[in-house]
Amino acid sequence: MHTRNGTTRSNVGISATRTSNTAFLRPSLLTLELQVRTAKLARLPSPSFVERTQLVRYGPGEFYKRHLDTFDNKEILPRAFSAYNYSDFEAWTEWAAAVIDAAQASAAEHGTPTVVPAICHKGQPWYPNASSSEFIHSVLHAFWTFANTTNFFESRFDQAWDDWLAYNLGVNASGLMHVLLESKGHYLPLIVRVWEDRAGNAPALRYTFPKRRPPHGISQWYRWVRKTKEAISALGQAAPNHLQPHSALYPKFDTAFETTVLELWRRGTGGPYLPATSLPRERLHWMDQHRGHRNVLLKLVQDLGIHLVQQLIYTWEEKVQFGPVAGYLMPPFVPFVPPQRYATLFLYLNTVDKGGETVFPHARTDAHVSRSYNSTTMPECAEGMAVLPTALHAVLFYVQTPTMEVDPMARHGGCPPLDGNIKWGANQFMWNADAEEGAVMWLDST
Repeated sequence: MHTRNGTTRSNVGISATRTSNTAFLRPSLLTLELQVRTAKLARLPSPSFVERTQLVRYGPGEFYKRHLDTFDNKEILPRAFSAYNYSDFEAWTEWAAAVIDAAQASAAEHGTPTVVPAICHKGQPWYPNASSSEFIHSVLHAFWTFANTTNFFESRFDQAWDDWLAYNLGVNASGLMHVLLESKGHYLPLIVRVWEDRAGNAPALRYTFPKRRPPHGISQWYRWVRKTKEAISALGQAAPNHLQPHSALYPKFDTAFETTVLELWRRGTGGPYLPATSLPRERLHWMDQHRGHRNVLLKLVQDLGIHLVQQLIYTWEEKVQFGPVAGYLMPPFVPFVPPQRYATLFLYLNTVDKGGETVFPHARTDAHVSRSYNSTTMPECAEGMAVLPTALHAVLFYVQTPTMEVDPMARHGGCPPLDGNIKWGANQFMWNADAEEGAVMWLDST
């Protein structure tokens, strides 16, 4: 919805979580300049990685409770696809024990000191052994302590597992690692890192989890789109007209481009990986019924796997016939990096005398950091770190880690202005890809 003052109301509605109001400014020289400056500040490759400015208004008593700026409204990669389990824990303990044994044997043979701390030697509490309750309790207690020090459980809304570990460690219960990893397999890398820290962070003991399966097809698709866009951008005007950004064949993270490539594949008669003619009639009929619909490629990749992605890339290369972007080879390992918000720059447009802080409730703070005690509506306003709203100041924070994973510690909230104050601000959301394409991809959730 457009308003008379040149703004477009945001898609996020008012709820029990949020009573503040937002609107995206229409494209203008001002919004373009803000995009350019924001991209330079965060060293993004292009202003297109920055959304248009979102105007924010907090009236007296209005708030936005703790939240992440990232999107998670649809499941792209199945959550269980890359989850760790107890077998991974056993494999790590066997590997680490073998490294320690070899280091001790070498030190004894040559009469040199070992780099492994004595507490990790064979027969000691920290010697890796999946069948030793003493070892499991030692490493889980250290993990639990570290997690509480860093607000690990709270930032993930996993306080129930905090309580569960505290109780079961206290009563010396058995089978803890089995139960924990069955539900929270993604905890395992941090558990291993905690042990490595206790072992002195010796390079020989740094563990890399083996890849138990090839990367998911959608991860390969996102990487190909990203790499091909970069190659075309580097060529600039040297790229042919049919590969320029205005063309239907220019790779994008949107339904229109996916439909174009799927149609080329659907009409094709051959190919080295997965010709459309090899599909059952029912599948082809489903594709015809859903031509141009959202998430068709995602559903097909989920069902048909990586060979479909290989075939689609081959089909596109055959169509464009341009050497610099031909012959793409899929790497054996590709992390899952979908288009996603990467960082946020929040600009304060006025000074608020009381209230209106931006609060990071899970941040670790010291006595020199500002705090808010505005906890009537939002208890989190009395926790963590608070940034006071001061005119023409700003706060920049990252919502993903350097490895492009959503960072739960980036949860934040907007505290309500008090004593009749009104707070005005502006969001500049930054992405790890083209912002418009990324937003469309996530909002195309049906």
